[in-house]
Amino acid sequence: MVENFNHPKSLIIERGTPLKSLRKVALAACFALACAGVSAQTFQKWEVYDLIDAPVTMTINDSGNGFGQVCSDEMQDCFWVILTSKTACESGTETPILVNASSGSFAISSHCSGVVNLSGTNYHRYILSTHKQMTTIVQDSSGLIGFAIPLESGLFSVLRFDLSGSRAALKKFDKLFDSFIKRVQNSSTKDRSL
Repeated sequence: MVENFNHPKSLIIERGTPLKSLRKVALAACFALACAGVSAQTFQKWEVYDLIDAPVTMTINDSGNGFGQVCSDEMQDCFWVILTSKTACESGTETPILVNASSGSFAISSHCSGVVNLSGTNYHRYILSTHKQMTTIVQDSSGLIGFAIPLESGLFSVLRFDLSGSRAALKKFDKLFDSFIKRVQNSSTKDRSL
């Protein structure tokens, strides 16, 4: 399933990370919607998972769409993702998205990381390109965060997510990420600069 995704090598997410290395983490993000047997810590509308591959924090809206942050041991970094069953995207394409929350609004680009099927439902994955800006708006906002995604029909699909509990979830997520990075660095035999 994920192994079949072919990401253009020229597309880059913040800090110079090629999108092709996000395959494994994008899958982990999708499993946050259905983490059978994995316990989550709940912070109001947000959940934090301490998965083997990397930590995940996610919220699910009333339409069953997901929004959250996932980390990668390969990148030793994190990214934000939107998972939606109703707003289709074509794998490998870029889509502009308008973000709006109580602390501000801005336009970002996203990369479609293909589709994953969970319990008979196809979820399209939009990987958001500005990690730091997304983290800041989630931490500084309250109420709802909305994403307007343009459709071929000339309309917009608007996905809204509740930020209740997001600050506490991100604090826990950051602690898990710090532990995760130490674990990866202590067990990895990959070359690195010190």
